[in-house]
Amino acid sequence: MEHLSFLGKMSSELPALEREFEIVNKLFTIARSYNVQVTDEELALYQTLGPDFITLKVHVVGWLCMCLTQQGMLKSRLKLLLCI
Repeated sequence: MEHLSFLGKMSSELPALEREFEIVNKLFTIARSYNVQVTDEELALYQTLGPDFITLKVHVVGWLCMCLTQQGMLKSRLKLLLCI
């Protein structure tokens, strides 16, 4: 149950994380257009942010779908057992 609670919380927080991700993207776009100096470390972190965020979204949504599917299957099995 704790796992489902965590996944539920993560899926509800994804829209806020997406907005923050977009803000970071816009800030780096502005920094580039005004030739703002960005350290190598900041650039490296920014370059990994996109793929890491996409991976996070895919895993959270995938796990949530898997859990909901399993939960649905368990409910169906229980209904069948109750009918027998």
